[in-house]
Amino acid sequence: KKGITKDKANNITNYLMQIDVDIKIINFEKNKIEKSFTSNFTYNNQSDKFELLNYEKSIKNDLIIKVSNEILLFINSINDN
Repeated sequence: KKGITKDKANNITNYLMQIDVDIKIINFEKNKIEKSFTSNFTYNNQSDKFELLNYEKSIKNDLIIKVSNEILLFINSINDN
């Protein structure tokens, strides 16, 4: 999570949450396959910090699910070859 925009009072108005995953697969023949996955989401800051924390937890879960699904699809595509 990082602040990406600020207002005139130097308060963060927008955040970027990003997840990066690097995987390395070594098969039985000792061949290496490396791949990186990234997913991100931009959202507005909120004055209610409790609501902001709950929203961020939801964003994290969604990003994790998205990247996990991409990794599974990638692994399945390797197995199909």
